[in-house]
Amino acid sequence: MAKFSFYLNNHPSGSLVTIGDILQPIAAGLVEAGHSIQYENRFFYNRPVVNLIVEFFVDSVFVESLLERKRSLGADFVFGVLVTEDIEDRAVMDNPSFPGRLENLRRVLEVADFVWSLVPVGAYARLVSDPARVAFLRLGYVHALAEKRRSGGQDIDVLIYGLIVPRRDQAMAELAKRGWTVRSTLGVMPDYIRIDMLRRAKLVLDIRRAEWVRFNSPSRIVAALHAGVAVASERLDAGDLDYLFAFTDAHYYEELIEACDRRLKDDPIGFGIDAQRRFRLEAPMRAFLKAPLAVAGLSG
Repeated sequence: MAKFSFYLNNHPSGSLVTIGDILQPIAAGLVEAGHSIQYENRFFYNRPVVNLIVEFFVDSVFVESLLERKRSLGADFVFGVLVTEDIEDRAVMDNPSFPGRLENLRRVLEVADFVWSLVPVGAYARLVSDPARVAFLRLGYVHALAEKRRSGGQDIDVLIYGLIVPRRDQAMAELAKRGWTVRSTLGVMPDYIRIDMLRRAKLVLDIRRAEWVRFNSPSRIVAALHAGVAVASERLDAGDLDYLFAFTDAHYYEELIEACDRRLKDDPIGFGIDAQRRFRLEAPMRAFLKAPLAVAGLSG
């Protein structure tokens, strides 16, 4: 079994709060599969440690040092890249606030030992000379992350998971007009606040930040499912990510307000508990890790 070191020093310290939902199911799943993990905010390690770098390559000096380390150490320095963004989302990958992000990513992926992607892998596979080094990583159920539903005390009818942007703000306003109590995590809450808000919520509403965004956020849906909270998702053609819709109340954006209204008037608590049960039985993280681990030359 391997030891994984999740390298995070390429991220601003403030953003480390926002990627916890992404990393925790992966880390806990690896532990459940018999591997060990650590979070590292400063050092790389040589073999036998497997370094897993979460994509955010905006510092060209850092990228040069990473490439030089790989050139000099070769197989003695093993690293993979966890990619979480749609590479064709220009608002992210070509954002003028982060010049060079996409080009730096291309350079890093060329020498990475493996790539794990939380979004469908098509565009990433085209960036590397050997597409067999790229694997789609589904987020699934891990026993260590599951929360028991709190009995009573659900004073939040609808929780918007993420930043307030116009599409989400409009949904919040429409639901508030119908008399529902609506709150948001604002995308930056530390775990103790985020988990408290989930436990207080009857329903989590998952909405893309913009119409051109091609995929839902799997980490947000999975966080709610671990908490046993009902999820209403914006339905879209998400390819490999469609598996998550089996555990949510999925509707197109224009239908979401009516769907939330119906679910809240029915039994959202029961729906959430049942969704968590089915998620546990049908989507174990340990099984989802087998293919990505094989791409990394590991078993589990």
